[in-house]
Amino acid sequence: MKKLVLLLTAIIFSANTYILYADDDWSVSDSKQKTTIRDDIKSIFGISGKNDNNNKADDWTEPGCDSVKTKTTIRDDIKSIFGKNVKKGCDEWETKSDEDVSSEISENINQVKEEKKDKLAQQEFNTQNYTTIVAKVGNAIITSYDIQNEIMTNLIINKIEINQTNINNYKQLAMRNLIRKRIKKTEIDKYNLDNYNKDELKNYISTIEKNLDTDSNGLKNIFVTQNISYDLLVENYQIEQIWNTLIFQIYKDQTDINVIDVENEIEDLKESKSKEELNKIKKILLDKKKSEKLDLFSRSHFSNLENTTTVDFQ
Repeated sequence: MKKLVLLLTAIIFSANTYILYADDDWSVSDSKQKTTIRDDIKSIFGISGKNDNNNKADDWTEPGCDSVKTKTTIRDDIKSIFGKNVKKGCDEWETKSDEDVSSEISENINQVKEEKKDKLAQQEFNTQNYTTIVAKVGNAIITSYDIQNEIMTNLIINKIEINQTNINNYKQLAMRNLIRKRIKKTEIDKYNLDNYNKDELKNYISTIEKNLDTDSNGLKNIFVTQNISYDLLVENYQIEQIWNTLIFQIYKDQTDINVIDVENEIEDLKESKSKEELNKIKKILLDKKKSEKLDLFSRSHFSNLENTTTVDFQ
């Protein structure tokens, strides 16, 4: 090996030939000498230098280019002869250990897996069997599609990220909400009611649109894109409004408010407010107290229904 090194060194300097490193290109002063140098390098290292036939930049050809060990050995041998770094067989001189490469690959794979996991969570959730009955509430049923729709609707209108963790966290809440709605809907049907405050519904939908920075068509498109029902969003709110109508009709005779109590509450304001202002304040207080009473009746009425309704999980 030493003899060959001395021979190559003598050949290079006796011929006044040199190697330049500009943009990773090889050049020598004489094409004949260049061929000789290339052949000598090939005879020493088992590789060829610049591929002059095609005049390609960085064109090394050696069988072990994909081997880190081979590249490192070639690099060190050339450095020991010329005392410089030259272009290696592949793109760069710097190499990484097998452990570093394996670690980076593992990190990238884990990252991709996590991203795919969250992305597929919704897709898998959307491909459930929608006809599967998961619970019976009295004579009403709850399907897997109902649960999916309830979860996704809650995540969307509350601007919560859709991933497997949040889907799992909302499952129990979705089931409780659906049970409540089935109980209320059953009670509403007994009284054959369909009256509700339509302005309240408009305000509710408008609030959601503003929260999501969209309009009516945009909101509907969001629901279509997520494969959930916009109509169920409307229907569920209608159930709550009709339920309020039902409670009012049943308990309206029990919502009388003691006007004297209200008068006493605004007594201190009489000197600083006009009569018109006092009447407005009085009305607000009366409405508030009636609403509080109706809320108590609503909770009590629902509690009685809940206690007498059989919920059978499938």
